[in-house]
Amino acid sequence: MACDTIRDFLSAYADNELSVESAVEVERHLQACPSCRLLVEQRRRFAETIGRLYPRASMPPALEDRIRAAIATPAAPRYWMSIVALAASLVLILAAWSLARRGQPSKPAAVVVAAQTHRHALAHELPLAVRSSDPAAVNAWLRSVLPFAVGDPVQAPTPDLVLQGAAVVNMGDEPVGYVQYGHGAQLISLLLLPPREWPQGEPPARVRNMDFHFYTVDGLKLIAWNHSPLSYVLVSDLGGRGTGACAVCHSGPADAALRSLADQGLI
Repeated sequence: MACDTIRDFLSAYADNELSVESAVEVERHLQACPSCRLLVEQRRRFAETIGRLYPRASMPPALEDRIRAAIATPAAPRYWMSIVALAASLVLILAAWSLARRGQPSKPAAVVVAAQTHRHALAHELPLAVRSSDPAAVNAWLRSVLPFAVGDPVQAPTPDLVLQGAAVVNMGDEPVGYVQYGHGAQLISLLLLPPREWPQGEPPARVRNMDFHFYTVDGLKLIAWNHSPLSYVLVSDLGGRGTGACAVCHSGPADAALRSLADQGLI
């Protein structure tokens, strides 16, 4: 296979999700292509970094014991048949829901508002309520003004990014948090919202148990995802899919992995 074709399979290969036949085909290509081997290594390093940043919670022992006991009982086949029937019903419901939504805008309101907010910031029409490069101070201010659980969403950025401050913006009747960063002459905006579901725009990037959804609004690149206790929308006018802006949250090896994958268009 040519590189352009094989790269459609690299993410699934790196996550061990390909069939044996497809994996053998990819491995045959990788033996002769150092460029694609490098992409696989970068994808795996990125997944490992995300795993360290967001460790997966272990299953409670009592729950695991109950599941094993249920599987071992004679009634288990009937139970799993019920699960299969329920899954089939859900597929039909989702298909009907998808058909009902045809013709409606695909971008969620939070993404549109995030793009508009970023535009206002670029035009110097969005005054910051708190100006500080100290993540602890910005986090404390956000916790004091937002009517939902916030935690500590603002982390120390990488050296080429500067935390500038924060504000509260309204999404309809809902107040949400806004955090602003500088990247040279460019701005990066981060919207903080109560948890919500993200309708699919471009195909999401699945990293461990987190989905990163990509949108484009008037040339701006937006990334939306959930990480308890918040939902996030990141906006930038950086190149590619805007993933390099993820460095506002993660520095060090995570930043390097994100930038490398963004440069290759893998996330």
